[in-house]
Amino acid sequence: NIIADLDAAYDSYLDVSERAEAPDFQTMTNEGQVKNLSDYRGKVVYINFWASWCQPCIANFEKYAHIRNQLFTEGVILLNVNIDEVVEKYQAALNRINPVGVNVQPLSIIDIKKLYNIYSIPSYFIVDKNGKFAYLSEAEDRDVMTEFRKLLSEN
Repeated sequence: NIIADLDAAYDSYLDVSERAEAPDFQTMTNEGQVKNLSDYRGKVVYINFWASWCQPCIANFEKYAHIRNQLFTEGVILLNVNIDEVVEKYQAALNRINPVGVNVQPLSIIDIKKLYNIYSIPSYFIVDKNGKFAYLSEAEDRDVMTEFRKLLSEN
């Protein structure tokens, strides 16, 4: 039964309600440095889970490059978390697309998938300066930059 298998694989549900604590996790940067999500406290973090084989992931890096560059320039940490099992595939994709931001791989892909209930990618999360989940408006006429600036100005 697929539902039972999913429940067994993802034995806990992630509380993603606004202002719930974002679970901490460890990653390895391209420079070989271990970084925790909590190392970015005091900054707004835009987490993007992606993989080299995920065409929508790659397309979104390209489609939203101008917005990502603007977010990065204004101080948002763009944490691009790759979940490729094969490091060489990740490195090849990274060299090809070179997404702006902090490019990392989790120390444990299995653990991060469980921790963030990653069933499909791309998956995105916004974490405020206090390490809590934040959300953008669902309104069609929303201004993403204005909403991020509001998060950046909060204490």
